[in-house]
Amino acid sequence: MFDSHYRFCKVGSDKAHNKKYLNNVITYSFRSGNYYLVEVEVYSDDIYIIKYYLKRHKSNPLRYNLLTNEQKCGKVVSTCIRIMLSIYQKNPLASFGFLGANTVKTNYEEPKAITKRFKVYKYAVISLFGFETFTHHQDLEHSTYLMINNKHKDIETIKEKARKMFDDLFPELEADN
Repeated sequence: MFDSHYRFCKVGSDKAHNKKYLNNVITYSFRSGNYYLVEVEVYSDDIYIIKYYLKRHKSNPLRYNLLTNEQKCGKVVSTCIRIMLSIYQKNPLASFGFLGANTVKTNYEEPKAITKRFKVYKYAVISLFGFETFTHHQDLEHSTYLMINNKHKDIETIKEKARKMFDDLFPELEADN
């Protein structure tokens, strides 16, 4: 399912001006027939959060929740994983995370717990990364996933710092607990 991927390229990097915790955002692009943008948010402690969407949805506040109807999920996710691998090659201390956004479409909103996207992304990272290089942490209620690099001396400290950081940045996630 994740054997092939699209060719991608880095299109830019922007400093995060006055954004707490966020250092910068690296943008990549690829084409599947449609034009995709992949935003990689770079946080403290070498944590990289991967987000992608169709370029035509860039201004849409629900850009991460919309379906493309391309039937190319495996290849699109594989491309995002390849971007993660390219970052890891440049930064061997990199840790990665994602949120499996819930699907929103006319007359339907998927619950935020254990979303379809979360299940696919989780399967992909376990299949392609395994557990030797990263310690995996998941929050099923919010469909979030964090892979902490095992080269860090204190994985639990990184996990706790990441939890506090994201609770502060995204209080709507913490409020549901």
